[in-house]
Amino acid sequence: MLLSACQTAKGDHRAVLGLAEPVGCQSESTAKFMGEFYKQLSQPGTSKAEALRKAQIAFLQDANFSHPYYWAPFILVGNWL
Repeated sequence: MLLSACQTAKGDHRAVLGLAEPVGCQSESTAKFMGEFYKQLSQPGTSKAEALRKAQIAFLQDANFSHPYYWAPFILVGNWL
């Protein structure tokens, strides 16, 4: 299972003790990055680590998203082979 930074929560007046409702991804760059990651991951023989590396390289080559702000926050946790 893969989670992105979009797995956040938003509280409201009904939230009790920090329980909150999930909200979707609001960032165009995050949605684009995850799309690129999954595109790379769909290639036969590509590991999660390699897919992440290739997605980051694709962002580095895109003038609109080359700043580390857009690609550096993504990390792999757990079994990423």
